[in-house]
Amino acid sequence: MTNADRNVGIVTTDRSIVHGITATMVSDFAGATPYARAGQLAGAQAPAAAPAAPSLTAPRGSITLVSAKPTFRWTRVSGAATYDLPVFKQGRLLVGQGGITALSWQRHRPLPRNVDLVARVRAVGAGGAGAWSKDVHFRVGIDYANRAHWLTLPGRPLKKVDVFYVYPSSYSKPDASAPNIGGIDDPGMAQKARQQYSREATAFTPFANIYAPYYRQADALYALSLPPAQRSRLIGDVPASDVIAAFSYYIEHYNHHRPFILAGHSQDSQVIELLLARYMKQHPAVYKHMIVAYVVGYSVTPSYLARYPFLRFAKAADDTGAIVSWNTEAPTIAAPNPVVLPGGISINPITWTRKQTEAGAARNLGSIELNEAGTPVRDKNGNIKRVRDLADARVDKARASSSAARSTPRSRPTTNREGSLRACSTSGTTRSTSSMCARTPATGSRTTSWNTRSRRRRDVRPGRLTRHRTPRALDSQAGFPPAPVPRRRRTTPDR
Repeated sequence: MTNADRNVGIVTTDRSIVHGITATMVSDFAGATPYARAGQLAGAQAPAAAPAAPSLTAPRGSITLVSAKPTFRWTRVSGAATYDLPVFKQGRLLVGQGGITALSWQRHRPLPRNVDLVARVRAVGAGGAGAWSKDVHFRVGIDYANRAHWLTLPGRPLKKVDVFYVYPSSYSKPDASAPNIGGIDDPGMAQKARQQYSREATAFTPFANIYAPYYRQADALYALSLPPAQRSRLIGDVPASDVIAAFSYYIEHYNHHRPFILAGHSQDSQVIELLLARYMKQHPAVYKHMIVAYVVGYSVTPSYLARYPFLRFAKAADDTGAIVSWNTEAPTIAAPNPVVLPGGISINPITWTRKQTEAGAARNLGSIELNEAGTPVRDKNGNIKRVRDLADARVDKARASSSAARSTPRSRPTTNREGSLRACSTSGTTRSTSSMCARTPATGSRTTSWNTRSRRRRDVRPGRLTRHRTPRALDSQAGFPPAPVPRRRRTTPDR
């Protein structure tokens, strides 16, 4: 046997070390052709058959890993003495391990982040090497162990409920040559994300610990210019991968089995849909702790719920473990809305029903007004100022089939009508004249729309609808009215 065939480490073209395999195996890793084991005797009586192909069970395919040092796992195969495991990057052998006797192997040196990787495994027995398993595609995402990659992290969680908040579209290309997906440390995105947080996520501060990661976003104008299918692929790649990695890290290191709320608006609502579809299906025990998912400013459709039957849309204020969604737009809008998909489902956040009955502005517990900096107007004591009797809300099913929901201000003709909801009950839209609020899903307590606070500890008012001093269209906004303490009552699934 030559030195090239000895069981030694081999340096590949990208200088990664391949441990415990022979030079012959390096080329063999790139294909599916078994190699004859050294020492196998010609003319042996009834040579043993090669083992069958195992299945690589971890990491799961098409996911983003939190750890750069993952553990690979596979199924046991009859007749296997050892297993070979290679990992490829852009078609080149990056890492390989041969002679593994266990059914798992952990990488002790970090894999590269944010690149597509492919892993496969095969069994080796007395009859030689068997067939390769199916390729598993995965990537290692942003390192959310780094606190700099979080918009906000509670120093010491004091509340009994968490909110995992994903900020809306905040990245804008500074010029035509800039990437369509911004970097995790883009300063413009970080500034806008903090602004969005101040007028949306702070609605939850009276009763919840808020966790909000930074994530790489698509430029909103570019994303909305794409056909729906292409836009979904764009958002489903880097943005969704980052948020899923952040949520996974949050569950593993920060949540400690507390009930949680998912809250998103606009682009990040589509990301939350993907998080629900991808992560919750694989982690049903985590899903059981979810109080509600706010998918605001993007459509939840019957086809989406049919593809993921374990998910369901809320029907009432005390429904938990469900999705609530609506889109808002001025009643005068007639043009198609790119975030309103055919058949979109909505719920009226003032009444928490899916009927088309109008909920008057007097029933709305409050909205907020924005100053010139885009942050909420505050009173002399520093509290966010609540604007009353500003918006009503009505589900508009006819509008949902082509566009978004409606909202109209009552007493301030200079502001837009934004409360109404877009995608409402099974193919509907909601019209509203102001922010949304009412009963909180899972508790039945009354809440207000965007940015409203409650002075009483038990009467949490976390929802809100943003108002502008001058006429200006909103990005399908509405409120986040969640629940301080979940009631684990579930209604019959309704899709």
